[in-house]
Amino acid sequence: MPKPTMISAVTDAAAAEANIAEANTAVTNTAVTNTAGADLVLDEATESDAEPSPTADRPLIGRSLAELTAWIQEQGQPAYRGKQLHQWLYERQARSLAEITVFPQRWRSQMAEQEQTGQLEVGRSQVHFRSVAADGTVKFLLRLRDGHIIETVGMPSTKRLTVCVSSQVGCPMACDFCATGKGGFQRNLTAAEIVDQVLTVQADFGDRVSNLVFMGMGEPLLNTQAVVQAIQCLNQEVGIGQRGMTVSTVGIPGRIRQLAELGTQDGRTPQLPSPSASTPRTRNCGKS
Repeated sequence: MPKPTMISAVTDAAAAEANIAEANTAVTNTAVTNTAGADLVLDEATESDAEPSPTADRPLIGRSLAELTAWIQEQGQPAYRGKQLHQWLYERQARSLAEITVFPQRWRSQMAEQEQTGQLEVGRSQVHFRSVAADGTVKFLLRLRDGHIIETVGMPSTKRLTVCVSSQVGCPMACDFCATGKGGFQRNLTAAEIVDQVLTVQADFGDRVSNLVFMGMGEPLLNTQAVVQAIQCLNQEVGIGQRGMTVSTVGIPGRIRQLAELGTQDGRTPQLPSPSASTPRTRNCGKS
């Protein structure tokens, strides 16, 4: 696997975007740099909306308490350890099973070996770069397992902590005002990779995330299944209320209806701003 380009001192949003594009192009050389090419990749993104995780087995992140308990029992551990695993993943933001000290040391060591060999994936990214603005906003560049770089932003205020998450690596829409689209589309993010962004911000701030906006890299309605799965996980497992979640879209025909049909808490769907809300200032966090 090609090694992603390392990012040195990034002093502004424009430079950060350039480094993201460079890193992702180093991993896969299929960047789309014009509107005509974006139309072709748009078809690919639409067709691959229901694709599973790029790894053979689902990461632990993104699984429910029942699923984690079932997995624990498959490993020969008692069922009550499923609740412990759930707590350490979603409340303590553990990055490896080796960190979960309530587990038997011998079993932790065995699981750590499986993580190293790729047989087991917790689902956490690596913080590739972190920058802090004067108002306390923190921008993260996260390196995924396959080497791609995505951006997420933590935005604190007096009463809330909001996270701006990405839904794709790059974006096929190629909007004139958006730097992400100029770097081309690489692939959809998995639900685990979306949830991981929130856990990263929550761990960094040492505070519970209260609000979530899909206004980072990518068009979320071209990755509807993973976005809905992430929303359900963040609501049910992490404890973020759906009323505090906003999905921003440029407007994809039929996809808003599809999002509603996939079903959410109490029959409600996340807040969906109108396409007119997708302006250079609001569409992508940290890019105004």
